[in-house]
Amino acid sequence: MISMNSYKLLGILIILTVFVNLAILPVTSAQTSATDVQIQLYGPSALGSLRTSTYSATFIDPNNRDWNYKVYITAANTTGASPLFASPINGTISKDNNTFSFDVTAQKDTGELEIHINCTSGSLVYEKIQKVYVVSPIKLAANIKNPSNVEIHNATVQFFVDGTEIDKQVIQTIGAGQNTSVESEWISYDKEPGWHDSRIVVDLNSDGVIDTQAGDLIINDKFYIEGGNDWVFAITVFIGLIALIVGIGFISKRKMK
Repeated sequence: MISMNSYKLLGILIILTVFVNLAILPVTSAQTSATDVQIQLYGPSALGSLRTSTYSATFIDPNNRDWNYKVYITAANTTGASPLFASPINGTISKDNNTFSFDVTAQKDTGELEIHINCTSGSLVYEKIQKVYVVSPIKLAANIKNPSNVEIHNATVQFFVDGTEIDKQVIQTIGAGQNTSVESEWISYDKEPGWHDSRIVVDLNSDGVIDTQAGDLIINDKFYIEGGNDWVFAITVFIGLIALIVGIGFISKRKMK
């Protein structure tokens, strides 16, 4: 028979076991959303499909606390996109280093993606979510040939769509008798259906003066965007004719200086 003292001892052992089990349970603290901080995010509001762009974020905390952050994107179909939730970009923020940059690559499908910046400091959490449109880029391209025996250096190339400059590049060298290709992309969410004007301007010595008699080039063309739900599509505006710098033999001394 089990004595009364044995029952008492068994009860004590059960109580001790319960206390021990409670003691080894992990201590969890409730997370609280921070309301006195903010993130200012800088970068394009639209990305070309499978194109990469750099974003810059500034974290503002009036209490100058240290934070950890992770960045990832979400989309209906994330094929080709990065960074993803499974492999985010991680980093730290302090009062002396509260600005950070990261690259985002858009998914293959057009539509939308969301950039998530999750920040934690102890039990505090803060999340910034930014929507970005994903569109098919429209490519502008031209092949520029230098038929002369004069080498050209640091020619400036400007790309325009509907009179608005979308890009500027510098060609380091176009050798005598050589040709070079230039291209840029128009990435915009607000593309209107219909015809659009494109222009590529080549300034041989980057002096800001476009003089076609001295060899500078102005290449004009048009392209068409269809209407409807699927009107955003990839198109290459390629100048079929090789753009000859026909005035190169008569470039003035002003242009070559």
